[in-house]
Amino acid sequence: MSLKFSHLVLCALLAGACSSPSADASQSGSDSTAITASKETAVNSADLSTFRHIDQKKARKFVIKDEEQPYYVENTLKLFWPVTLMGKTPAALHRALLDALSMSDTPKKYNTLDEAIADMLNSNDALAVGSSDVVSAKDVDKVPDDASFMTHCTAFTQLTPTKAPDGKLFVMALHQEVYSGGAHGMYWTNYINYDMQQQRVLKITDLVTDTARLAPVITKALLEQENAKSIAELNENGFIIQEDGKVPVTDNFYVDEFNLHFVYPPYSITCYARGEADVTVPYYMLDQSDLATPYLNELLEHYTR
Repeated sequence: MSLKFSHLVLCALLAGACSSPSADASQSGSDSTAITASKETAVNSADLSTFRHIDQKKARKFVIKDEEQPYYVENTLKLFWPVTLMGKTPAALHRALLDALSMSDTPKKYNTLDEAIADMLNSNDALAVGSSDVVSAKDVDKVPDDASFMTHCTAFTQLTPTKAPDGKLFVMALHQEVYSGGAHGMYWTNYINYDMQQQRVLKITDLVTDTARLAPVITKALLEQENAKSIAELNENGFIIQEDGKVPVTDNFYVDEFNLHFVYPPYSITCYARGEADVTVPYYMLDQSDLATPYLNELLEHYTR
C-alpha cells in the first residue's frame, strides 16, 4: 500500500487577515453543534473560542475490476473546527487546516470545510488503487459483518485542539489513519500552531534562526530523552536513524510553554512498533546554540512571566 508520506509535509500555509465571525458562515453548518471551550480566563470564554463539532461515518461498497469480492471502505471523521478565536474568524488557521485535511496522494485545494467533509467521506483512497479500477461504487448502511479481512478498508481522521487557547498560542493536531489490508495500516499526526494575537500560522523559521544547524540539537535532545549514549544504541532500541548520525529536521512540530516538539511518523526515524517519535527540544537548548529567534524568546517570556 502507499504510505502516503505526502501527508506528512504540510502544504504551504497561506496567511490571511482575520475577518468578522459572520464572514465564516460557510464553515458553520446546521448539522453540527457549536461548542464553547471552557477555560478560566479574564476574557469571557464565549469570546475566546467556539468550535464546530463534526462526528460522521460513511461506508461505501466498491466493485473492483478483476476482483471476485467487493471492497468495503469506511471513512470516519471526528473534527473540532475552530469557528472563532478571540471573537474573530482565524482565516489563516482555516486555510492551513483545509490544506492538511486532504487524504489524497495528490492533495486537493478545498475552499470550505463542508467541501472537505463531503470529499473525505466519499473517498476511496484507502483502497490504494487507481480510479480506473473502480467499476462501481454505492453507499451502504454499514460494512457487512461477513466482509473478509482483506476487503474491509478504513480511513480515520481526527482534528482536535492539543493546546487550549490561552490568548497567545493555539495548537491543533490532525491525526489520520489508513488501513487497506496487510499486517497493519499507517498513521501520522500533523500539527498546526497558530498565534492568535498576530493571526498567523507559525513556521519553523519563526522559531529557529538557522534550520541547517538544527539537526544536531534535535539529535542531542533525542539521545537525552532516550537516555542513550549513541545513535547505534538508539538503533538497537527501535530507531532507524541513518548512517550520518543525525536526526533529520522536520517541519512537523508543535509548541508548548517550555519546549519545541518535533514529531516523526513510523518508519521515518523509528520502526513501526515504536510508533510516532515525539522529540522534545527544550528552549534552553536552542538558546545555547544561538538558534532561538526573538519571537521564540518572546514566547518564553510570555509563559514564564
